[in-house]
Amino acid sequence: MKQLKSLNLGYLFSMIIATVIGVLPFSCKDNDDLYEQAYYTLSPELEDNTLTFDKDGGKEVIKLETNRHWKIETSDSWLAVTPSEGVAGKAEITIEALANKYGKREGTIRLILGAINKTIKVVQDGDGDGNVELQGMKLADFLAKYSKDGFPTIEEGVTLELVVISDYEGNNSGSNKNVNVQQGDKGLTLRFAQPQKFAKGTVLSVKPAGLKLSKYKGTLQLDLSTKTDAAKATGKTLLIEPKLITLADIYAFTSTTLKILRQSLQMVLA
Repeated sequence: MKQLKSLNLGYLFSMIIATVIGVLPFSCKDNDDLYEQAYYTLSPELEDNTLTFDKDGGKEVIKLETNRHWKIETSDSWLAVTPSEGVAGKAEITIEALANKYGKREGTIRLILGAINKTIKVVQDGDGDGNVELQGMKLADFLAKYSKDGFPTIEEGVTLELVVISDYEGNNSGSNKNVNVQQGDKGLTLRFAQPQKFAKGTVLSVKPAGLKLSKYKGTLQLDLSTKTDAAKATGKTLLIEPKLITLADIYAFTSTTLKILRQSLQMVLA
């Protein structure tokens, strides 16, 4: 009898559990909105996904509607975006461009919504003919003097204006602490203590007094990590056109850190 009572109690307990479970509400998700596919709309529609400004600059307003938290950013010093982020819903975003007294320039802004990453091109007319004059010591003369064996210490008063050729937006560098710069047909790498977001074409003013050039994995490098104020954006921009080279040029190449173009080239690992 004792065994039978035990079985009956166990059966009764199982029935209670089954009954309780049967009346519990089930849901596979707490909030249907979280499982809705991300979407956004921009208005007005941008022709060729491009915003244009005249040489005097100004403001353009874009209306955004989305079901995701969003943020928008730019690495171009002549562009400003307000607000820079927001929540799901509707928003008006103001893009402002400074006046441009130099040649025509291009920039980008990035809209990020979850996994969506949209790049918008910004083009501005210039007040000049596109020929931006770079001030200070010529890079060719600088390298001839300070890239000798032993790498002499750079003297006081040396200033260089160098054009950024690294593409931060395109992520074409192994580290954003390394910024490739060029002047004419000469170039080198600037090494910073912290990651940088200089847009390509940005003209930097570099004051490297007391430092030395060095070679790192075959690349000529100027380490600015101990001198945080040694490089600043001038506000000028200059887009470097890539130098078209042949395969023979590649084999004979002696310069480092240049923006180059080689068409119809296939590399095969031996």
